[in-house]
Amino acid sequence: DGVGCLHQTNPTVRQMVLISLKSTLPNTTTNDGFLFETTSSTPVTELIDSLVDIHNARLRCCLVVDAVRALATYGVMKKLEEAGTDEVQEIIGKEVEKGTNYTPDPSGLRTGNPPDEKMVEILNREVLALEEYVSKDQVQRKVVLTIHKIEESLNNVRGAVTMAYPEGLPEWDLARIALEDPIDKLKGTYLGGSLIDANDASLWTCNKEFIRGKLVSDRLGSCNE
Repeated sequence: DGVGCLHQTNPTVRQMVLISLKSTLPNTTTNDGFLFETTSSTPVTELIDSLVDIHNARLRCCLVVDAVRALATYGVMKKLEEAGTDEVQEIIGKEVEKGTNYTPDPSGLRTGNPPDEKMVEILNREVLALEEYVSKDQVQRKVVLTIHKIEESLNNVRGAVTMAYPEGLPEWDLARIALEDPIDKLKGTYLGGSLIDANDASLWTCNKEFIRGKLVSDRLGSCNE
């Protein structure tokens, strides 16, 4: 799923191959993608698995960025049966808790009580670092993504959330779901149709497919762009 463009970097010395993978993120029509480095001796199946891992991890990051920013702005999510704007809740006679930094959530999904300003700063800082690392702009900067670095950045966000909410987030909070649930469980979110199963994925370049069971070098041929 997606198109790979290959760039072989000095094969006589390192036999490294630079993959430029193109895709489209959910809710956008903008071309997206990332760079990944592998070797010409890598099995094609292993390469596809690695590319799918990063593709899906970047999607998780999109969800994390949105959810944790909302958490930092409006606090934890309400239970589904309690959702609704605070203004309406007060009109119908329900008491609304309003902390020191109360900011009503216009969607009515969150309590409006974010953590203190210092923790908000930390949450937003770590989210921004994550967002920038997985950004499509990294292609222009020629920054190669690794699953290790993505997980490291995600762990930094997890640490910030734990600092802000040492008692943990409610199990229904999207920030907790985005950070903690296995990738296949995220199909119930807006990521659903964009997540890829590695077993169903294929990799193409120059209108030719990389064949599973072979090596990257078996496919390179004369198509070093």
